[in-house]
Amino acid sequence: MPGLIDRYKREDFTISQRTSISDGKPVFTTISARGFSIDMSYDSLTAFGNVHRGKVFYVAPLDSTPTMPCQITHDGLDYDVKSIEVLRTLSGVLWGYRLTAVGG
Repeated sequence: MPGLIDRYKREDFTISQRTSISDGKPVFTTISARGFSIDMSYDSLTAFGNVHRGKVFYVAPLDSTPTMPCQITHDGLDYDVKSIEVLRTLSGVLWGYRLTAVGG
């Protein structure tokens, strides 16, 4: 049975993970992903910290779990990922990931 993320994955994302450092510069690996996003906007201290814009990305299951530090690109804007949560059913089936990001 498909999960909520699989049913509503209508947006394309690019996740860029820092994998190593070469000549003092970070080397990034990109992963194509699908899912959906929710815009968040706050003026006070929240789960995002003290920011005005944030996004929550729900990403369908990937071959490997994204790791920090990373960025996610959506609609030509780059967002810094601040937290990654793995979403599983009670029986342990992977539903996807919840990425909380700021920026844009």
